[in-house]
Amino acid sequence: MFRKIVWATDGSELASRSLPFARDLAREPGAELLVLHVDQLLVGRAAGTSALADEGDVRRRISGQVDELKAEGIDARFVLVRESTIAVGSEIARVAEAEDADLVVIATHGRGLVGTLLHGSVAKKLLHGVPCPVLVVPVEHLAKVPEPPAACAV
Repeated sequence: MFRKIVWATDGSELASRSLPFARDLAREPGAELLVLHVDQLLVGRAAGTSALADEGDVRRRISGQVDELKAEGIDARFVLVRESTIAVGSEIARVAEAEDADLVVIATHGRGLVGTLLHGSVAKKLLHGVPCPVLVVPVEHLAKVPEPPAACAV
C-alpha cells in the first residue's frame, strides 16, 4: 500500500523506538524506506552551529540503523538535510513532497501544551503541511516498544 515511506528521526531514543513501525511497513514488496534526518542550525548569536551538540554521532548512529535495515533486506536510504535553518517540520514536509512519499512516520516527544508552545510540534506541523498520510506514534505507546539493539541505541 505504501511504496515510499519516510521515517523522520532526530536520532533520539524515542525516534528509534518508532522505527519498528516504519520498518514493518517497508517490508512490503516494492516498498522503499527513506530515513530522514534534518541537521537544524541555530540562529542568532550561535548561528551556523548544529542544534545537536553531538550531530556527528547522531549521523553515525542513523547510518548504522540504515545499514541494519539493508541487512534485513529492506530497501532503505539515508536522506540527510544538511545545515537547515528552516523549521524541522517544514523540512520534513518539503522532502516528503519532493520524494513523492506515500507516508511519513514520526514519533512524538509528548511535551504537552506548555512544551509545545515553547518548542513547537513537528508532528503537528506535519499533520497540517505534508501532502500524504502521517503515522504519529505517541510517546505513551513508545514506552511499550522494546529498546532498539545496542547498535541503534542513542
